[in-house]
Amino acid sequence: MYQLEVLSDQDLQQAICLPDEVRQAFVLGQTVIDHCVKYSVLQWEEHCTECAMPACYKTCELYQPRRDGHCRRFINGIVPLHIPQCKSPVVQVDFKPWGVLMATSYIDV
Repeated sequence: MYQLEVLSDQDLQQAICLPDEVRQAFVLGQTVIDHCVKYSVLQWEEHCTECAMPACYKTCELYQPRRDGHCRRFINGIVPLHIPQCKSPVVQVDFKPWGVLMATSYIDV
């Protein structure tokens, strides 16, 4: 699961810059995923290493609002990539300064 900022088709095409050799690596990695017996759901979110929200929205030079008013820490948000051979989601993230990708996981053993 991941937060997506909805982009127009034109913006989406401009955001995607996945080289063919990287795309092929995802396709080859699908065989590893196919043999997994346990999965954990991760909720990915964009965060900031220097964040003190919402006060920083008024003082930070890097603040750029998303549609929901929160700070845009990734250039185009978390962009889904369509790779037909991959069953698992593949996304592209282009980080701005101070932007970090964060997820919380719960492991059931």
